[in-house]
Amino acid sequence: MAEEAKPDTLDVEKKEADKSMSVMSDDGAKSDDAISFSMNVKHTIAKLKDEKSRKIMVAVDNSIYSQKAIDWVNSDLLRDDDALLLVAIWEEAMVNKLVKELDSEVIHPKIDSSHSKHQQFNNTFEKAACLKDHKNLTALLVESTARINTKTIGEELCDYAEKIGIDILVCGTRGLGGIKKAFLGSVSSYVSSNCKCTCIIVK
Repeated sequence: MAEEAKPDTLDVEKKEADKSMSVMSDDGAKSDDAISFSMNVKHTIAKLKDEKSRKIMVAVDNSIYSQKAIDWVNSDLLRDDDALLLVAIWEEAMVNKLVKELDSEVIHPKIDSSHSKHQQFNNTFEKAACLKDHKNLTALLVESTARINTKTIGEELCDYAEKIGIDILVCGTRGLGGIKKAFLGSVSSYVSSNCKCTCIIVK
C-alpha cells in the first residue's frame, strides 16, 4: 500500500499563518478600516525575506508618535512597488487579557462586545488605515509567546529587520498608550544606533 503523502511543511506553516490572520478579522465591532494582521513571526519573515522590492518596516503602536511616523511614510517615503511591513509588539499581560475577553465573547456571542477591549486587538493598526490599500502590505502583531524574551524591543526590531532584509526602518521618537513599555524613547535611540539598515526616526 502506498504511503500516505505528508503535507508539505511550508503549506502547514502557511495554513497556520492564514489561520492566525483570520482569528481576529471577522468581528462585528471591527472598524471598516482595520488592517488584517498575522501573529506568525516565522511565516512573516519567510514571506518577506526574498521580496525583491524595497522593503520598509514601520514600528506601530497607538501613540501620536507612531501616527506621525505612519503619516510621513505615507506622504513622503512610500512608493507603489514597495513592500511595507507594519510591526506592533504587545506585552504579555495585555495580550492575555484581550484573548480571554475574546474567548468569552465567542462562547457567549449574545454579550454586547461594542465596548470590549478586544477591539484594541482588531484595531491594533487602526492608525495606519491610510496604508490599508497599499498593494504589498503586511502587518505583524508580535505577542509575548513569540518574543525573544531576553531581548529588548529595540533589539527585536533590529533582529526582524536583519532577518527580513529590511531596507528602511521607521519609528516615532516615543510611543505611549495601549502597549505597555512597547516603544520608549530608548527604543528609537537603540535602533538608530544599532540597526544595520537605514533607520529614520520621525519627530
